[in-house]
Amino acid sequence: MVRKMEVKRYSENPNKYWSDIERFRKQTFIEGNNSLSHEKYDPDNPDIETWMCYKYVEEWEQYTKPSGKVKERLNKYNKLISISAAEKSHYTNDPDIAVRVCRYHILDGYRFSHCGLIMGEHQIKWAREKGYKILYITHDINNITINK
Repeated sequence: MVRKMEVKRYSENPNKYWSDIERFRKQTFIEGNNSLSHEKYDPDNPDIETWMCYKYVEEWEQYTKPSGKVKERLNKYNKLISISAAEKSHYTNDPDIAVRVCRYHILDGYRFSHCGLIMGEHQIKWAREKGYKILYITHDINNITINK
């Protein structure tokens, strides 16, 4: 059980994480960000590695008993709050030397969680292990949704 925040890599278990990413993707669209559209992002692309930041949350939710009575229960789970990916750099024409990191989205309500910095530590270590000499980060400063 994650008690604070934990970073996972998609490639560790794609079957486990794929549905989390799809739910997350839909939420980003609701929040007005299209950075995770299927045309722009595929977690199964072998040239992309995805990091996911999960936060342990406890939320009260309503449910209806078979008798029709509405009750509340405490739902405890690990919520995917952010995705960041690294891809071989096609902008710099040196994909075996440079890797580009993109912060695709942090869910509204979690933007001050510093999860990008937490994922960054994992991404730097991964890039070194993979033999990349350059790691750089791009961010769309015109994307109002992810910059508010």
